[in-house]
Amino acid sequence: MSYENPGLPDVVVEDLILYRLGGGFYRTYLATTGLIGNERVLEFGCGGGTMSRHILTRLGGDGRLTCLDISEFWMEKAKRRLSGDSRATFICGDITASPLLADDAFDMILIHIMLHDVPAADRKAIVTTLATHLAPSGKICIREPTDRNHGMPPSEIRALMRDAGLVEVKGTAAASSSMMFGHLFSGEFRRP
Repeated sequence: MSYENPGLPDVVVEDLILYRLGGGFYRTYLATTGLIGNERVLEFGCGGGTMSRHILTRLGGDGRLTCLDISEFWMEKAKRRLSGDSRATFICGDITASPLLADDAFDMILIHIMLHDVPAADRKAIVTTLATHLAPSGKICIREPTDRNHGMPPSEIRALMRDAGLVEVKGTAAASSSMMFGHLFSGEFRRP
């Protein structure tokens, strides 16, 4: 079992707990991102579309959401869940392997509770690639667990963003927590 090919327990947790019962968790976080509704948003690591559906409720008719994930299984689930919403587009693949996004520039890139699951050796290339797809006034909003056994330290997140040429606008370590993910770091990063 892996993220790309999840087992039954992973699918059940995502469907029953996160997708069906976790709406408040996602809506509360999105309210802190400053999303106003007309942005071009990239959700990096969209999984099965759990966060995506809440992003779409905040986007107006001019807003656009690009859902990006490496897993065909999760991407197909996201497509089914969000079918019929023309504001959403879907891209499946490794962002660092090819020019998946071409010259797209995004007002906001959301990384939500998934970067810690990427092998540490791959994180820098991913964040650097994401930063190249920011519009001039765009920002990366990230929320990650920070617990030692499941997460990554805020210092690593900050270093990855700094190495990608971004500066921290706001960040809070362990300011929030959840039963599912433990202590969480939330941060917003922009070009200087």
